[in-house]
Amino acid sequence: MAPSIEQNVWRAYQNREFQAIGIDLWNGSIQQVRSQYQQPYNITYPILINGSLLGETYGVSQDYYFIVDKGGIVQYRSTGGLGQRYDEDTVTDIIEGLLDDCKKADVDLNGEIDVLDILLAVNFILEQTDPNSTQFCAADFNDDGNIDILDLLGIVGEILEGL
Repeated sequence: MAPSIEQNVWRAYQNREFQAIGIDLWNGSIQQVRSQYQQPYNITYPILINGSLLGETYGVSQDYYFIVDKGGIVQYRSTGGLGQRYDEDTVTDIIEGLLDDCKKADVDLNGEIDVLDILLAVNFILEQTDPNSTQFCAADFNDDGNIDILDLLGIVGEILEGL
Protein backbone atom coordinates (compact mmCIF):
# COMPACT_ATOMS: atom_id res chain seq x y z
CA MET A 1 0.00 0.00 0.00
CA ALA A 2 2.74 2.45 0.91
CA PRO A 3 4.39 2.34 -2.54
CA SER A 4 1.06 3.05 -4.25
CA ILE A 5 0.34 5.99 -1.94
CA GLU A 6 3.84 7.29 -2.62
CA GLN A 7 3.56 6.96 -6.40
CA ASN A 8 -0.12 7.49 -7.16
CA VAL A 9 -1.06 10.03 -4.53
CA TRP A 10 1.90 11.80 -2.94
CA ARG A 11 4.04 12.27 -6.04
CA ALA A 12 1.00 13.13 -8.15
CA TYR A 13 -0.16 15.94 -5.84
CA GLN A 14 2.86 17.05 -3.80
CA ASN A 15 3.36 20.23 -5.83
CA ARG A 16 -0.21 21.35 -5.24
CA GLU A 17 -1.93 22.31 -1.99
CA PHE A 18 -1.82 18.73 -0.74
CA GLN A 19 -0.03 16.95 2.06
CA ALA A 20 0.26 13.20 2.55
CA ILE A 21 1.19 12.08 6.06
CA GLY A 22 1.90 8.57 7.25
CA ILE A 23 1.17 7.75 10.87
CA ASP A 24 3.11 5.20 12.92
CA LEU A 25 0.32 3.59 14.96
CA TRP A 26 2.63 1.03 16.58
CA ASN A 27 4.73 3.68 18.36
CA GLY A 28 8.02 2.52 16.90
CA SER A 29 11.25 4.42 17.23
CA ILE A 30 12.39 6.77 14.47
CA GLN A 31 15.00 4.19 13.46
CA GLN A 32 12.37 1.41 13.26
CA VAL A 33 10.02 3.48 11.14
CA ARG A 34 12.84 4.45 8.79
CA SER A 35 14.31 0.95 8.47
CA GLN A 36 11.04 -1.01 8.30
CA TYR A 37 8.83 1.41 6.38
CA GLN A 38 10.39 4.48 4.80
CA GLN A 39 13.59 2.99 3.37
CA PRO A 40 12.28 -0.34 2.01
CA TYR A 41 9.37 1.37 0.24
CA ASN A 42 11.20 4.60 -0.71
CA ILE A 43 8.65 6.70 1.16
CA THR A 44 9.32 10.43 0.92
CA TYR A 45 6.18 11.84 2.56
CA PRO A 46 6.48 12.68 6.28
CA ILE A 47 5.66 10.09 8.94
CA LEU A 48 4.18 11.00 12.32
CA ILE A 49 6.01 8.93 14.93
CA ASN A 50 4.16 7.55 17.97
CA GLY A 51 0.73 8.24 16.51
CA SER A 52 -1.33 5.63 18.35
CA LEU A 53 -3.30 8.30 20.24
CA LEU A 54 -4.29 9.89 16.93
CA GLY A 55 -5.28 6.45 15.66
CA GLU A 56 -7.47 5.95 18.72
CA THR A 57 -9.12 9.32 18.06
CA TYR A 58 -10.16 8.13 14.58
CA GLY A 59 -10.87 4.57 15.74
CA VAL A 60 -8.14 2.87 13.71
CA SER A 61 -5.25 0.60 14.52
CA GLN A 62 -3.80 -0.36 11.13
CA ASP A 63 -3.86 0.24 7.38
CA TYR A 64 -6.57 2.85 7.00
CA TYR A 65 -6.50 5.68 4.51
CA PHE A 66 -8.14 9.03 5.14
CA ILE A 67 -8.58 12.25 3.24
CA VAL A 68 -9.05 15.17 5.60
CA ASP A 69 -9.88 18.55 4.09
CA LYS A 70 -8.47 21.92 5.15
CA GLY A 71 -11.28 22.32 7.66
CA GLY A 72 -10.35 19.05 9.39
CA ILE A 73 -13.40 17.20 8.05
CA VAL A 74 -12.87 13.59 6.98
CA GLN A 75 -13.87 13.37 3.32
CA TYR A 76 -12.80 9.74 2.78
CA ARG A 77 -12.04 6.73 4.95
CA SER A 78 -11.04 3.40 3.47
CA THR A 79 -12.63 0.21 4.71
CA GLY A 80 -9.32 -0.50 6.43
CA GLY A 81 -7.78 -3.56 7.93
CA LEU A 82 -4.35 -5.05 7.51
CA GLY A 83 -3.42 -5.13 3.83
CA GLN A 84 -6.64 -3.47 2.64
CA ARG A 85 -6.23 -1.07 -0.25
CA TYR A 86 -7.86 2.30 -0.69
CA ASP A 87 -10.12 2.94 -3.69
CA GLU A 88 -7.72 4.77 -5.99
CA ASP A 89 -10.38 6.27 -8.31
CA THR A 90 -12.41 7.57 -5.37
CA VAL A 91 -9.32 8.99 -3.66
CA THR A 92 -8.21 10.73 -6.85
CA ASP A 93 -11.69 12.18 -7.48
CA ILE A 94 -11.94 13.51 -3.92
CA ILE A 95 -8.46 15.05 -3.96
CA GLU A 96 -9.08 16.64 -7.36
CA GLY A 97 -12.40 18.03 -6.12
CA LEU A 98 -10.78 19.50 -3.02
CA LEU A 99 -7.93 21.04 -5.01
CA ASP A 100 -10.07 22.46 -7.81
CA ASP A 101 -11.40 25.95 -7.48
CA CYS A 102 -15.00 25.77 -6.48
CA LYS A 103 -17.81 27.05 -8.65
CA LYS A 104 -19.35 29.92 -6.73
CA ALA A 105 -23.09 29.58 -6.01
CA ASP A 106 -23.23 25.86 -6.97
CA VAL A 107 -23.65 24.93 -3.32
CA ASP A 108 -25.10 21.46 -3.94
CA LEU A 109 -22.27 20.74 -6.41
CA ASN A 110 -24.56 19.45 -9.15
CA GLY A 111 -23.25 21.74 -11.90
CA GLU A 112 -26.35 23.97 -11.91
CA ILE A 113 -27.15 27.12 -9.95
CA ASP A 114 -30.76 27.15 -8.82
CA VAL A 115 -33.07 27.53 -5.83
CA LEU A 116 -31.74 24.27 -4.34
CA ASP A 117 -28.40 26.00 -3.84
CA ILE A 118 -30.13 28.78 -1.90
CA LEU A 119 -31.97 26.26 0.28
CA LEU A 120 -28.79 24.38 1.09
CA ALA A 121 -26.96 27.62 1.91
CA VAL A 122 -29.83 28.59 4.24
CA ASN A 123 -29.43 25.21 5.97
CA PHE A 124 -25.75 26.01 6.48
CA ILE A 125 -26.58 29.44 7.91
CA LEU A 126 -29.15 27.92 10.28
CA GLU A 127 -26.60 25.21 11.21
CA GLN A 128 -29.00 22.44 10.23
CA THR A 129 -26.30 20.94 8.01
CA ASP A 130 -22.51 21.31 7.96
CA PRO A 131 -20.93 22.03 4.57
CA ASN A 132 -17.88 20.16 3.35
CA SER A 133 -15.00 22.38 2.22
CA THR A 134 -16.13 22.56 -1.42
CA GLN A 135 -19.71 23.42 -0.44
CA PHE A 136 -18.43 26.08 1.96
CA CYS A 137 -16.35 27.63 -0.81
CA ALA A 138 -19.34 27.66 -3.18
CA ALA A 139 -21.72 29.08 -0.55
CA ASP A 140 -19.28 31.77 0.65
CA PHE A 141 -20.06 33.81 -2.46
CA ASN A 142 -18.24 36.95 -1.33
CA ASP A 143 -15.22 35.07 0.10
CA ASP A 144 -15.41 36.68 3.53
CA GLY A 145 -15.05 33.38 5.41
CA ASN A 146 -18.71 33.28 6.48
CA ILE A 147 -21.94 32.06 4.94
CA ASP A 148 -24.60 34.70 5.51
CA ILE A 149 -27.35 36.78 3.89
CA LEU A 150 -24.85 38.58 1.67
CA ASP A 151 -23.87 35.25 0.15
CA LEU A 152 -27.54 34.37 -0.41
CA LEU A 153 -27.96 37.63 -2.30
CA GLY A 154 -24.98 36.75 -4.48
CA ILE A 155 -26.42 33.32 -5.26
CA VAL A 156 -29.80 34.87 -6.11
CA GLY A 157 -27.99 37.30 -8.40
CA GLU A 158 -26.31 34.37 -10.20
CA ILE A 159 -29.69 32.69 -10.68
CA LEU A 160 -31.24 35.87 -12.07
CA GLU A 161 -28.30 36.36 -14.47
CA GLY A 162 -28.96 32.88 -15.83
CA LEU A 163 -32.62 33.58 -16.68
